[in-house]
Amino acid sequence: MTNQIDRFKSSSAALWASALSLTETNDKLSRGLRLGATVIGPALLGWAGWLGFNHPWSAAIVSVAVVLVAIGIVVILVADRPRLIAWNAAKDLRDQVEEFILERDQLSNEARLRAHAAERRDARLIALRTMIESVEEVLVQPRSTLGMALSLMMDNVHLTMQKALAFGNGDDWTLAIFLPQKIDGEEVMTRLVGHSSKRGWENNTGGRTWARGKGFAGTAWSDERDVVHRDADSDIVLQHYPSDHPKPDDKDRFKSVACIPARTRSTPKVRAVVCATINRNDHFWDDGPENAKLSADIVRDIATVVAMAAIAFDGKDSAVAGNGLGKRGRRPKQVDAVTGDLQRNGGNGS
Repeated sequence: MTNQIDRFKSSSAALWASALSLTETNDKLSRGLRLGATVIGPALLGWAGWLGFNHPWSAAIVSVAVVLVAIGIVVILVADRPRLIAWNAAKDLRDQVEEFILERDQLSNEARLRAHAAERRDARLIALRTMIESVEEVLVQPRSTLGMALSLMMDNVHLTMQKALAFGNGDDWTLAIFLPQKIDGEEVMTRLVGHSSKRGWENNTGGRTWARGKGFAGTAWSDERDVVHRDADSDIVLQHYPSDHPKPDDKDRFKSVACIPARTRSTPKVRAVVCATINRNDHFWDDGPENAKLSADIVRDIATVVAMAAIAFDGKDSAVAGNGLGKRGRRPKQVDAVTGDLQRNGGNGS
């Protein structure tokens, strides 16, 4: 494609040079003929009219003027024809070159998008395998908890997940797992573990809680449905997700969101909510282009693994599902080096 474009560019340049050369050669002749056709001829006709058509010279003057105009027009057409041909040919060739360049750029962009999509799919598979292996690693340990498993899982997978979710270096994004917990007698969704572009990896370090039907996470929990919006910053969308504690920069940071309840068909109870946000519109979009659909589906992958992990830990006597505490609310006395922070914090979420 590049060689063809180079050849077309050379041919186009040659034709432009030919057109300019013909222009210079014919300009001297055509300039005189144009002068006769457009100035002298009409001037003679005007002179004949001024003398009067009954004047003995009028007929001769008119005849000369008509001949000059006719010859000038014919010769001008003949003299300019090669230049017009070269001009049009060069213009057509230039248009073809521009079309080839546009086609090349389009193919290059499509190839880039295909390569990017392939990288994201590979990262998605790696992330899935890593999440499952992380849960299995904690599950087989004595006195392990769901909170420990999810903490290790997110710690191991967050870099690969950023690539799979196409979170760029300049993006303001968040990715968090929320678990239900009772606070002052009210059950709310609290963040267990999260990652963000601003604060990095966070494990039980506090954060907003979401009551049922409040915000994107609380609505996904109460309505037991996926909450995916490409334009989460619009007032039309936000009126359906009221928040008791909004922040001034929420609309700037959360322009596109995907909050997915963690549950399975066999156990429809919502065990957690996985939320991802970004400060760009159209990033999560179920009805949008493939890259936007893929982003939402990857968040669903996390939610599915979280739900399966919750079911697996239901059978462990040493854990109360979802809160990271041992029997009777006591923390395990011995902790793993990787998950020690989580156990010391009690796994209550944030």
